[in-house]
Amino acid sequence: MRYFLAFIRGIRFQSSGLHILIILILLMTLSIPLSAFDTGRSSLKAGLLSAALPGGGQFYNHAYVKSAVFLASEATFVGLAIYHTNQINYYYDKANNAASGNYSFYQGEYQLNYNRRQSDYFWIGATVFLSIIDAYVDADLYNFDKKRKEIHLKYEDEKIGLELKF
Repeated sequence: MRYFLAFIRGIRFQSSGLHILIILILLMTLSIPLSAFDTGRSSLKAGLLSAALPGGGQFYNHAYVKSAVFLASEATFVGLAIYHTNQINYYYDKANNAASGNYSFYQGEYQLNYNRRQSDYFWIGATVFLSIIDAYVDADLYNFDKKRKEIHLKYEDEKIGLELKF
């Protein structure tokens, strides 16, 4: 069983989060904004800021409360991941130095903290992903209310018309 713990400890965390981020950036660069609906905010810049800094894209879009929420949630999950990694190392060392009676207890605590750390990694990735999507969409809809007032749908004499003010 000790060999199993040594094997698990040697595994490095590899996430497909980088692949998702690359695909997301590619999709953002391929989106073509309509010049009539220019919002004054770059969706790509907002998404990249949000990927680089927790809450950075929301701050760029002047959504300060959302920025603080994303910053706090990402910091919390990173802190939990660090804590659980330290617990994993602690129980690994204890299991290797334990008497035969305590070995199974330390092994169980090791596995519990390992599973918690993996969960923390998932929530870090989910929070970053949602932060990027939120910043991207907010940048696209930044001046939506102002632009909505410039477009009017008219119903006159059984005709439907679209009026666009420049």
